[in-house]
Amino acid sequence: MLFPLVFCSCSRCDYDKPDTKANRNGFRNLCGFVPGKETTGIFFYADEWGKDAAYWLAFSAPQEVIDKIIQKLKLKQAVWDTGSNPIVDDFPWWDAAERSRSDYYRFEDEDRTIRELWYNPKTRKCQMAVTYL
Repeated sequence: MLFPLVFCSCSRCDYDKPDTKANRNGFRNLCGFVPGKETTGIFFYADEWGKDAAYWLAFSAPQEVIDKIIQKLKLKQAVWDTGSNPIVDDFPWWDAAERSRSDYYRFEDEDRTIRELWYNPKTRKCQMAVTYL
């Protein structure tokens, strides 16, 4: 009985194909709005096994979309303590070099929800991570 419950609780994602319905739904769930036509190349990965759920998102978008995400998710510009995530660094769309050239925004609340966003206005590439500890 437990297996079907665990299976049903997992978010669908297509980590190896951009702009699928599952990835666009992942964007909607993390950002709080449906991505428009100006938001492209959406990749999404969900890790919901264990007690700490984590989600990763990468896409291209104009500054207006990023501003909407920053406002909606209450992100503040911060200094990024560089690091890597071994689970998703294997994906070509989760790019540490791109993150190092990007502006960094972060939110953390008392419930240990951590939202991070990296955006490079020159390339219009965005990477986002949300972790529930």
